[in-house]
Amino acid sequence: GDVYKRQDKFKQAMQENPQNRVSFSIKFPITQTTKVDYTVWLSSSNTNSFQFIHDFKKYHERLGDLVSIKPNYVLWFCLSCKLDNFQGHNDNPNCVSRGRYCAPDPDNAGPATGKNVVLEDLRQKCLFISYPSNQDKWWNYLYKFAEKEECQRFIDSECSENLLREVGADVNLSLIHI
Repeated sequence: GDVYKRQDKFKQAMQENPQNRVSFSIKFPITQTTKVDYTVWLSSSNTNSFQFIHDFKKYHERLGDLVSIKPNYVLWFCLSCKLDNFQGHNDNPNCVSRGRYCAPDPDNAGPATGKNVVLEDLRQKCLFISYPSNQDKWWNYLYKFAEKEECQRFIDSECSENLLREVGADVNLSLIHI
């Protein structure tokens, strides 16, 4: 606040004495904490997301209670659906909820659709939120999802439900039927 109040004086001093140097020192308050929160952005259609999880899990485990992860998932919306206030019939195979949530088709003419990606991302987010004191279920799920090529290729609820069972999570997380 003080710098803004005195900016005219600084300008005047610099104009009167152009050979003089002016330096500023700015202090930012830093709250010290014993825990670091970090955010990752993922998509079930992006193999780089799973490679990151695979590579980073060991560091997250070593840091233990010193870190806290927050996963976010990349989504888009259907522009033509938005122009219709998301009220019309949505036959876009890459969207759910009348075009509010979409993802690019991960394999073009292949069996998976953007809708599959959105639903899988939602399952993963639900898994993370449903077990706040046991994030291992989320880590293990993503780890196993990355290992199963058919899960990545088709991104379907059957594969997801099997993985939820494997990690000991409630399969009802995947009761997403749109």
